[in-house]
Amino acid sequence: MEDIFGMLSSTLDLRDTYRVGQKVSSENLLENKKKVNQIISRAKINAKSDRCLYCGEKVTSFCNSHTIPAFILENISVEGNLYNFNKMIGSPLIKDEDGINRSGIFYVICRDCDSKVFAEYENPDKYSTGPSHKMLAQIAMKNFLKNIYKRKLELEMYKVINEQMGLPYGMLEHQSNIIKLDLNEFMNEYIRAKKSDEKNKSDAYNMFFCERLDYVVPVAFQGPIAMSTDLEGGVINKLFDMDPKYKLQELHLCIFPFKEESLVFMFIDSRWKRYRKFYKQFRKLSLEEQLKVVVYLLFAYTEDFFIHKDLDDEILSNEVLLEISGKSSIVTSMIPFVDGDEVVQQSYDFSQLSLVPNILSKRYEVGR
Repeated sequence: MEDIFGMLSSTLDLRDTYRVGQKVSSENLLENKKKVNQIISRAKINAKSDRCLYCGEKVTSFCNSHTIPAFILENISVEGNLYNFNKMIGSPLIKDEDGINRSGIFYVICRDCDSKVFAEYENPDKYSTGPSHKMLAQIAMKNFLKNIYKRKLELEMYKVINEQMGLPYGMLEHQSNIIKLDLNEFMNEYIRAKKSDEKNKSDAYNMFFCERLDYVVPVAFQGPIAMSTDLEGGVINKLFDMDPKYKLQELHLCIFPFKEESLVFMFIDSRWKRYRKFYKQFRKLSLEEQLKVVVYLLFAYTEDFFIHKDLDDEILSNEVLLEISGKSSIVTSMIPFVDGDEVVQQSYDFSQLSLVPNILSKRYEVGR
């Protein structure tokens, strides 16, 4: 939900250039890019721990851990590069492409743990059949580790921005409270996933959708999504409920393009019950419609996906996808000045689903 770069653009007086593509002087743009890089660099230093989050041992440096396994990113890269989320939202402050080694990176565990802990799910040979229960636990663990790092970094970025330029009244306190609640939940869910992996529990996660496609899709993603509403507008999560007792319930979405095929699957913690109506609604849809729902979830709720650089320009400039991709920044910019959940429930309905281009269809396969 957090759109830290959208907030940065607004803070740095780039409201008219963010997402609309108007020209700014090269001098001002260069100066603002420098400010952003300085903020990010300082925030990374402040967010850095001295212990591996998995084994607890002291470390002097952390592994460049990929959220999405590098062998998957390689299958949709062009000369080692991929488009990132900014290709859709068009912020002038950050790059819209990255190399594989810089795509979806986080720093919270040591190299030894990174090479051992995720060995099963990061082995392409393990996907000849559907993902095992152990693989699902490792994916969930990786997802929450990434979110822990992301939230820590965001918290430090808000602090640095407030020190240097100031934030709207109440923004720092409000965002800090949200991030701290998130961090507590993410840590608890990470610990649960870790225990499930260690004990190879078969009942920790339920996979409710898994489709093997006989072509390579042009996008890769792995992460948790806390849906606001189901397909008929029913509330699943109150994303801005500040009651510490209220727990968000996430589903995990994976879009994995392999060398000659792709695997798209969703799974959920077996404790979560709020998605029951969504399951029923989703299972009634055709495969084409189900994949459209996945595309909608990807663009509306996430930022950490990566796109094949040869994807048709008509998709990268599609008005519906651009509008959907801007939902998180619009909602975040209005908080804390309005009822967050009311705005979210109105913003994240599926009224535009029929207009969403299905980039997971064979029409957009890599190499077509």
